[in-house]
Order: sequence, then C-alpha cells, then structure tokens
Amino acid sequence: MKYFISDGGGTITWYEPPPVETTADNTLIRTNNTQFLQGSTNVTLSWNFSLASDLNPLLVVEVKLNTDLVVQILPVSGQVTLQEGFKNRFSARWINSQRVALVIFNANVDDNGTFACEMSTFGGGLKIWRRDIQVKVLGKL
Repeated sequence: MKYFISDGGGTITWYEPPPVETTADNTLIRTNNTQFLQGSTNVTLSWNFSLASDLNPLLVVEVKLNTDLVVQILPVSGQVTLQEGFKNRFSARWINSQRVALVIFNANVDDNGTFACEMSTFGGGLKIWRRDIQVKVLGKL
C-alpha cells in the first residue's frame, strides 16, 4: 500500500506529555521520561492533544510498547481495542476525542521501554504524529 506523505499544512498541539507545544512538523518526536516502582498499581500514562481542523479526519490512534501494538483506537466510532497479549496488563480509554489514557495495572520490568502514541491524520495527505513516554520500572525498595 502506498501513501502520500504530506510535508505541509496542519498543526498539532501536544498538552501531555510535556512539554506543551504546537508544531506543524510531524517528524518531531519528543520523549518524556518517567519512573515507577515495581508493583505500582493503576499507573496512568496520558497523551493529550488538539489537531488543527485541516488535519481531519483523525483516522487511527495507536499506542505501542517499543514495537508492539498495545491498543488501537478508531476515533470515528470511539472503538478502543486492546491487543490480546496486553488485556490482562493494561486498560485504555479514549476521552473527549483528544486524550488517550493507558493504565498499567501492576507495573513490572516487562513495562520498561518506550510507550509511543501515534496518530494518523489525512488532511492534505497521510501524516503520522507521535509522542513518546520512556518508562523505567524500578525494583521494590
């Protein structure tokens, strides 16, 4: 499948994770670092954003752990699908069409890595926007 990747038009404003910024550069990927103690329960990772109207429609939102797809969201229907291997470890919510919340039930070393939120838009051509959260799970003290 071949896509036209646009290099112009449209902006996204990221509110979470920090820093808050507005950009038209979909190749810009910021990484926020966070740490949890092993065994921490119901730890939430959040991505909050606002898209310029010319980036609509928002086609799909995906959260990945390293390269593994954890959750896929279809914004038009609001459907949130956790992938089979992650259903017992995570839950996910799609809030007000601009926020993804991923809850880790019981943090452990398997959660070390980069959680990436990728959003695909099609205003003026396919664009993929991404923000990362680097997670480090520390041993119990």
